Amino acid sequence: MPMAQPMMQERSMLPVAGGALTLVSGILAIVQGVWIAALGAGLPGVFIDVSAFFAVCGAIFIIFGLIALVGGVMGVQRKMWGLALVGGIFGLLGFGFILGSILGLIGLILVAVSRKDFA
Repeated sequence: MPMAQPMMQERSMLPVAGGALTLVSGILAIVQGVWIAALGAGLPGVFIDVSAFFAVCGAIFIIFGLIALVGGVMGVQRKMWGLALVGGIFGLLGFGFILGSILGLIGLILVAVSRKDFA
């Protein structure tokens, strides 16, 4: 009598799609951060040091983008659901020329609904 094989649950592609969108969102946030920091370097300070403000804002966007990149990689690999979720949140907050926020939101939703597909 043959032994019954356990049914393998088919894994969806939602985490991969969400991770890829989060990766793009992180890349856009990094590009925007570099652009803002470079823009601030070319501005003369009138009453306050505007270039330092732009440098800090650019650094914040770069950090948000790096966290989104790490979360996107975790989403594509289907590992560490919590980190993939955090990456989507930071991808949403990183703006990335507005398009990055939209992609980050969609990626965040896709990762959030696919919790069962993560190892």
